[in-house]
Amino acid sequence: MEYAVVSTNNTETTVPESPRLIIPFTPIGICAHPTSPIDNKFQIVPEELSSRGLTQQQWSEQMEKLHTICSPRTPCFWAFCPFLYFSYLFPFFLPCYCSQNRRKVLEWNQRLIQWETQFNQEFLKRKGILLKIQSSAVALGKGRKISRFLTFSFTPSDQALLQNEPRLQGNIFNASCCMGIDENQDDLICHPNDHI
Repeated sequence: MEYAVVSTNNTETTVPESPRLIIPFTPIGICAHPTSPIDNKFQIVPEELSSRGLTQQQWSEQMEKLHTICSPRTPCFWAFCPFLYFSYLFPFFLPCYCSQNRRKVLEWNQRLIQWETQFNQEFLKRKGILLKIQSSAVALGKGRKISRFLTFSFTPSDQALLQNEPRLQGNIFNASCCMGIDENQDDLICHPNDHI
């Protein structure tokens, strides 16, 4: 087992190394209630992070930023009900919808990248921690099940492995034919929601 020497408040402590901490998170979909993107049990800073010097205040601030990024930005579906009357026109507007959704996904993606980079640089790197956002998707009939993770790595050897792992794993969607998102080519940090 590897050990890390962690400096906190001018004292050094030896912490047993666990290779990773993986926390699931969920962007909040359309019409969802404004809940946290992470499970309630992770509202308190995990011991694996607090033992390395991350404070509850720092953790809470970062989770609040993540919550803001993952909150819905698209009006609820029911606001569009009057327009369903004109649904026969939808095929004509599909390219416009796809390109608009692509723009929203890329903006959301950029905010997530900035959040991850800032969290790593300002708080985690000097504590010997690396955060990488990852996701996996499994095709289910006409849809798919997406799982997203905040992956924290604690050892140099595991961090080297994590940096080489793909961010998106499993099912990859390509809607570039109608000017939409291409998950293979658009340098995404994780699988997006269908609607951001």
